[in-house]
Amino acid sequence: MASQFAMLRDVRPYKTSWRVQVKVLHSWRRYTNNTGETLELVLADSQGVKIHASVKKDLVAKYVNSLQVNEWKFIEHFALTHAAGQFRPTGHLYKMSFVNGTTVTRSDIVSDSSYLTLARFSRIQNGDLNPYMLIDVMGQVVNIGELEVLEANNKPTTKLDFELRDEHDDRMSCTLWGTFAEKMFQACQAADGIMVICVIRFAKIKAYKGVRSLSNSFDASQVHINPPFPEIEAFTRALPSDGLALTFRESVPKFQMVTLNKDDDCLQFERKTISDLFNSTEIGKARVICTIYGIDTDWAWYMLYAKVMDNTGETKCLLFDSICSEIVGESAASLLGGSFNEIEDPNDLPDVIRNLVGKTFLFLLCVEKENIWDGKDSYKVSRILNKDGLLQEDVLEESEQLVNPASIVSGDQCLMLTMSQDTSDSSTPSSKRVYAPNLSESEQSSTSKKVCIEPKDLQKSELEFEENGLSQDGVPDKISEVVKVENVKIENNKGKGVQDSGDLPVTEKKETKQANQIDAFIPPGNYLYNFRPGLKEGHWYYMADFHVVPSTQPVKYSWNRFALECIWPTTMWPVSPRCNGNFFNFIHSDEVEYAGLEDKQHVSDAIGVVSSVSAIQRFPFVCRQGETDYEARYVVVEIKDDMGRKTICVAKGRSCQAFVTKWFRKITSVTYNYDPVVIVLRFWRVAEFEGQNCLMSEYGCSRLFLDPTFPDFDIPRYIRGFAEQQDDVQDVGMELEV
Repeated sequence: MASQFAMLRDVRPYKTSWRVQVKVLHSWRRYTNNTGETLELVLADSQGVKIHASVKKDLVAKYVNSLQVNEWKFIEHFALTHAAGQFRPTGHLYKMSFVNGTTVTRSDIVSDSSYLTLARFSRIQNGDLNPYMLIDVMGQVVNIGELEVLEANNKPTTKLDFELRDEHDDRMSCTLWGTFAEKMFQACQAADGIMVICVIRFAKIKAYKGVRSLSNSFDASQVHINPPFPEIEAFTRALPSDGLALTFRESVPKFQMVTLNKDDDCLQFERKTISDLFNSTEIGKARVICTIYGIDTDWAWYMLYAKVMDNTGETKCLLFDSICSEIVGESAASLLGGSFNEIEDPNDLPDVIRNLVGKTFLFLLCVEKENIWDGKDSYKVSRILNKDGLLQEDVLEESEQLVNPASIVSGDQCLMLTMSQDTSDSSTPSSKRVYAPNLSESEQSSTSKKVCIEPKDLQKSELEFEENGLSQDGVPDKISEVVKVENVKIENNKGKGVQDSGDLPVTEKKETKQANQIDAFIPPGNYLYNFRPGLKEGHWYYMADFHVVPSTQPVKYSWNRFALECIWPTTMWPVSPRCNGNFFNFIHSDEVEYAGLEDKQHVSDAIGVVSSVSAIQRFPFVCRQGETDYEARYVVVEIKDDMGRKTICVAKGRSCQAFVTKWFRKITSVTYNYDPVVIVLRFWRVAEFEGQNCLMSEYGCSRLFLDPTFPDFDIPRYIRGFAEQQDDVQDVGMELEV
């Protein structure tokens, strides 16, 4: 009897004595300064699960002849580490590493399959695929450009642009370099009217100004022209019968004598937001419009670190003397008055520097390798394209999500995720809440964002995770989802073991509308991809590479028993909206009054009409040195639903300030005519106040809206229902008087 072997989906790093039966799909050499020349492999087992393997420099000569492409092998005794890197050839959570004791032996042929995992062009263009993962594509070559000879890294290389189409007639632009470009160009020239089908394996996704294209990833990619794959025949039959022939594009003359403005050469660089900078994967330069909201005085002002922001995030810009003097009007030597003594008070800034705060500039910023790989949060300014602090052609658009510098708090981060299946229709909100089955604990939070997940049914997933802890593709604790950010909570946590946390509750709504939610948390530390600064409430993201763990946090944002834990390779990138729902979980006034201990551990939503507002009060609070009693302030708001039932709500700290500000603006508006004011509370928790249950704001995550406009339900209809209920009460009163 043949000895047993494990499947790739089952291997874990807790031991090295694994034995697997795999097929070598691809091999290539890679050179880095740290590791030298290594042998990289893509292996697949009989179930089609693939894993990236690496043979270090000292062992290449020992194993290179035993690992031929398309051969089946038994590999025994190897190490496993977390898969990382910018362009990963497989989606497996782990990477196989050969060690001194690794053995490679022959195996019988199990399958002739190439184990293609073809990606659809429409999903690539929609941004549904992780740009850091290499993919397989197949398409008909419909047009091709000229073979260009360029210089890269001081060496001549060839480049070829062409276009593929799939069976749905979706188009995809592709670029090949080096020998791949020459191979493709020669095949198309020799086609002589024959249809050319191209298969690119392990291609990387590129994006420029929202348009996505494909390219080879150095030698990690494979290019096949009309290969004898079984999938080719089925693909050819599925193509549109329009007789589309291959066409060659003529090049446009490149070299012309033109007169350029001094700054025209900067137009070649892409316009980006601060969020785009955080998600950059290529070294280069970018034009960024941002507003200076402060000066970082950690380095005094010998080196000017300007704190800048736009409607997507905030960062720091480093301006050296030659750059800074263009907007300050003086050099550093002039400001120092010839003195080179240490600055005693770094906060004592010269007026010309202090006056920069509040001005908006168009900077040409450098994105360096430290920003991409080391998480450095400051960018060098290469040039100032606008020196007056006022934009003319490039106008900064106003946004509801502009960051208020006074409200920025450092601390851990937590997410709330939701799965939506149908929430696009408008409806009147129901004050009754229906809980999902198998409800249990959620996550501790320090920053929370609510996110909505589309591809996976979390209710079904509970059973799957409980049984084997595996996702559907067989990779342990690692899933990809589409999520919507609904809420952000940020706290300063100093205790040991405190984590960034986020939640995704599961709620069911009437008329088949439902939203699956689950908590998620981001442990403090560095991550492979700097995705956290780009997360914004109300936006949809694709989330990939995370663990599914039991939920154990004391404050619950969902009723799901599991939570998502971000790990080193976790990433999230924006995608197009999947629906317009906000996934409300409205709580009934009776549920507040008779809430049990478990109910008080979860946040809920509420809606009603403001019936009374108290004066601002303070909880008994003793400030420590350097602290204020800001969070001790509270205001009591009584709301009434459309059935006349009242709920006491206590807004404290930031929620108190938010309510008072919005309420004052509302009642002092010239259009206010004592009409009912609808208030919607999001992520408030049942708590005890003066001996009775109430809804109390939860630090950092709670939100409130006065007379809001939501696509989920009809606020005017709710007000009409409330007015009709009030009219009925008045009629009854009149009858009693008679």
